[in-house]
Amino acid sequence: FFFKQKTAYEIYQCDWSSDVCSSDLFSMLVESATKAKRGGCVAAMVHGASGSGKTTLLGLFSTFCETQGFASVRIRAVADLHGSTLALLSAVLTSAIQLPGALACSPEHLALLRAVAASPSASAAHSGLTLDSSQFSEIVSDATVAIFSELETENPVLLVIDDYGVGDSASLLILTRVAAAMTDRRFMMVVSSRSHPRNAPLLAAFQSVRDLHLGDLSREALAQVVQSSTAELKSRLSERELDKLYAATGGHPLFIREMLGAGFTARQDDIISPTLEGIIWGRSEEHTSELQS
Repeated sequence: FFFKQKTAYEIYQCDWSSDVCSSDLFSMLVESATKAKRGGCVAAMVHGASGSGKTTLLGLFSTFCETQGFASVRIRAVADLHGSTLALLSAVLTSAIQLPGALACSPEHLALLRAVAASPSASAAHSGLTLDSSQFSEIVSDATVAIFSELETENPVLLVIDDYGVGDSASLLILTRVAAAMTDRRFMMVVSSRSHPRNAPLLAAFQSVRDLHLGDLSREALAQVVQSSTAELKSRLSERELDKLYAATGGHPLFIREMLGAGFTARQDDIISPTLEGIIWGRSEEHTSELQS
């Protein structure tokens, strides 16, 4: 939400006007991408509470890197989809095999990777191995390293995994091996998490790792974001309304967005739910009524 308000201006003018859009978080990622483009194997960990803007930041950064010549693979991990053995890797490979340079892989590796992308379990069975066997993991690891190496010969490579912690351990192990094999190559990995895992094995092999925290907005930043988001409506909140909005939300980005979407003003205290769940539920009921009318 907050990144989308000023996307083009922020990227090209490098003028960030709030804590979430600032400091640098985006510029720090760009610095890491610049290092990767020059031949460094780098990573970044973006962490923050739900609704703090991680997904939006990663999407914005991925788009920016694509404009800078990166081959980009971006996955938003979902527990129900990417929690089973090699499900996360399957999603990564589905994107990777479509990128320039993938066809330079050996026919054997490419065939295996396509099979894993389509169905990890069927691929293992076809190889005469079990899905969770170490031998199958090693074979897939070698092929995955091979494709990322070939991709890097064409372009610097960016791999983004949003909410990586819900991914399956077998996939994360293979991606850890990929990172170890890409030392001194033009490779960058960015992962996000709600918590702040210490010493994440996935990032241990990288030459440098950025630690980026997305927190709540300050009162000043909230005012700037509100001004930007209400500009098109030609409406402004008074200082009193801003104070009450900040007190009600604590500066949490998602809470602010839903408050504004619910038409918050200080004069509407009696009809605005005091909880984020209540606000979202109320807006859902409004949309349901609109669809039924």
